[in-house]
Amino acid sequence: MGGPIKKDKLFYFFNTEISRRNFPIAASITQPGVIDGAGAFIGCAAPATPAQCAAINSILPRQFGQVPRENNQELLFGKLDWRPTDRNSFSASFNFLRFRAPNGLQSAIALNTGAAVGGNGDDSVRVRTGRLGWTAIPSKHHGQ
Repeated sequence: MGGPIKKDKLFYFFNTEISRRNFPIAASITQPGVIDGAGAFIGCAAPATPAQCAAINSILPRQFGQVPRENNQELLFGKLDWRPTDRNSFSASFNFLRFRAPNGLQSAIALNTGAAVGGNGDDSVRVRTGRLGWTAIPSKHHGQ
């Protein structure tokens, strides 16, 4: 939305975009060579300790199915323009972005390597920028 605040002198503009995306990852460990037929981690041969094997095998059942994931974003932009004279104009703008993606580092729709849990994480971006500007048209006749 935008328009005049004071006719031919002061104007505003505002824009916002908001998106929400809920898209879970289909997750499993079915890559050959990672788990055996019983669902146990193949890497539990020597030199792995029994405690290491028990730890990895205890998390395997939780890695099957869907892992929740979201992408949420708010983008806002505002601007003011002021023309005090025919030869001078001023503008000020501000841009705001906030992006949050819990479990959003892995972007594939499905992963069969366990990376949906073991290699995933939250992503976050915050940007705030502002700008001030002055435009002047010099006079053709100096001193007048």
